[in-house]
Amino acid sequence: MLYRKIFLLLSLLPLALVHAQPLADPYAGMVYKELRGYESSARALARPVTNDAMFDYDVKHYDLAFNLDPVNQSITGTTTILLESEVNALSEVQLDFSNVLTVDSLGGDGVSYTHDANLLTVILGDTLAMNALSAVTIHYHGQPQQQVGFQGFDFSSHSGQPIISTLSEPYGAHTWWPCKDTPRDKADSLSVTIRAPGNLVAVSNGVLTDTLEHFDGSKSWVWKHNYPITTYLVHLAVTNYSYWNDVYHFTDGDSMPLAYWVYPENYSTYYNRWQTDTPYIMDAFNALYGKYPFAAEKYGMVQFNWGGGMEHQTCSSMGGAGEVLNAHEMAHQWWGDMITCADFHHIWLNEGFAAYSEALYAEYRWGSASLHATMHNKDWDFYGSIYRADTSTVGSIFNRIVYDKGAWVLHMLRHVVSDSAFFQILHEYRETYQFQSVTTADFQGIAEMVYGQPLEWFFQQWIYGSGRPVYDYWWSIQETTDDTTTILLHIDQTQDMNYPTYTMPMDIRVRNDSRDTTLVVFNQNRTQEFAISVPFVPTHVDLDPDKWIYRRVNQVTGLSDDPQVADDFSVKAGYPNPFNGAVTFPVHTSNAQVVSVTLFNLLGQVVFQDQFTADGAYQYVWRGVNNNFQPLESGIYLVRLNNGHLQHHQKISYIK
Repeated sequence: MLYRKIFLLLSLLPLALVHAQPLADPYAGMVYKELRGYESSARALARPVTNDAMFDYDVKHYDLAFNLDPVNQSITGTTTILLESEVNALSEVQLDFSNVLTVDSLGGDGVSYTHDANLLTVILGDTLAMNALSAVTIHYHGQPQQQVGFQGFDFSSHSGQPIISTLSEPYGAHTWWPCKDTPRDKADSLSVTIRAPGNLVAVSNGVLTDTLEHFDGSKSWVWKHNYPITTYLVHLAVTNYSYWNDVYHFTDGDSMPLAYWVYPENYSTYYNRWQTDTPYIMDAFNALYGKYPFAAEKYGMVQFNWGGGMEHQTCSSMGGAGEVLNAHEMAHQWWGDMITCADFHHIWLNEGFAAYSEALYAEYRWGSASLHATMHNKDWDFYGSIYRADTSTVGSIFNRIVYDKGAWVLHMLRHVVSDSAFFQILHEYRETYQFQSVTTADFQGIAEMVYGQPLEWFFQQWIYGSGRPVYDYWWSIQETTDDTTTILLHIDQTQDMNYPTYTMPMDIRVRNDSRDTTLVVFNQNRTQEFAISVPFVPTHVDLDPDKWIYRRVNQVTGLSDDPQVADDFSVKAGYPNPFNGAVTFPVHTSNAQVVSVTLFNLLGQVVFQDQFTADGAYQYVWRGVNNNFQPLESGIYLVRLNNGHLQHHQKISYIK
């Protein structure tokens, strides 16, 4: 689901991708949210499955039938569940089901039930042995309620016409039908029969296999889907749709319907956008990810009343016609639908993949400049963890970090392992886990298998850790010969000490006006130096110049024995160095300035902080103590002096 939970941030954020060749996309603003009404939904409680007894059986098939009454905003439903016991002596089946709806009767193997606290327990007539099959039918009725502001079932209108639609991610399916409302258990197949007033059109997952007209003027539409599907991806959408079909031709000679349903008043706008954009996007993702996973049925898009979109399996529900929104939701058919996060702790496996697919689509059509421009638009300071420890609220699960920083994780992984290995990882990931539910550990295992090396260091810091590295660096020429120049590159990680010290391979571009070369260093300490030799005299050194790392970078002024003058603030090298009792730093300013002093040990830990006011020439003295005036251990320390605009760094050696 595309940025459905971040409505509050919209006024602060750019609402369209920036490309080297921009997408002509007046609907691109939809990309950063999927639903209006975020303010209430972000604070409302969503219900995760917590009852282990639900995993005593495996759902094989859901057969759903609904009689919809848009006037009274009510439904009459029948759900039949074909299930297989995964324990010996299964005597009851527990289902998620809203107490707002009323159970009328049971059928199949169900003989009695209890219905309390949104949990329906069906008692079976016969106890099931391991691997035995059973069918349970529940008849019910009521007025479904949107329990958390947007989830579940919605009766609304457009241009005076009723629109009935659903959106169930993460825990909304049980608000309109009894089910095991968790992504961990995919049904092998699905049938959905929708009865509604005959002047309307009903859309759902899979293929329309039948339509039936009734004597009362109503009509039934029968949809069948023969691929594994999780509950939150089941949907329906019903209104007076105008619709059209197209045909998509795969490179292997197969073809598949492209199906579109829109409000009549929006037909021309949506037709022009979807008819043009969808084949391009399908081309891109078939080339990047392999053949569309539901090719035996369809890919469709249906308009509904929520802003943004929702990746319902084989038929995305769309609140806009934008190209970026189209790309994001289609990408979910691979990443989110074909392969689904096993629980919402790992929602980045859905949303981060779809968000990076926006960038990959831009690269596929317009080149690498568009890839990097798209990633630039996702570059925000996120301080929490991509892994969502709290999955009890919509706002916690669908924090924007899982979209944009999740995309950055894939972008970084691609550069770490190489392009060819990255796309091989995606191929193996698909081949191994298609139509299953997975966790981050599953994806990490595939990445390590293809890469041939452990990647725990990568996933631990980027998925389970928080923050981002902030790199301060300076460089100096150490030695020049007839054919080689050696430079000393000094890199400090200056992010808050509450955040980890990051381990990352890093591109270093060394250049002058006529020559350049790019090398890779492996940065893994708070303070680290590298000697780099190049066959020319450089004038510039750039750290991660193409920005493959989710980071901040500052080039600062390094110190030598000569004054380093930068505007009105200069510092000479501390003396004596090494020192025993005290070290003096000559500081010069052109006017009165407050200067802060920070000393770090080689682990990057702050060991001393101070500040002073300098006006003209000033001698700052440090006596090898911490802020409690306790002597520090002998060793090498990094000194940083900062006037609020400029920073100076140097190393000193303390010998007791």
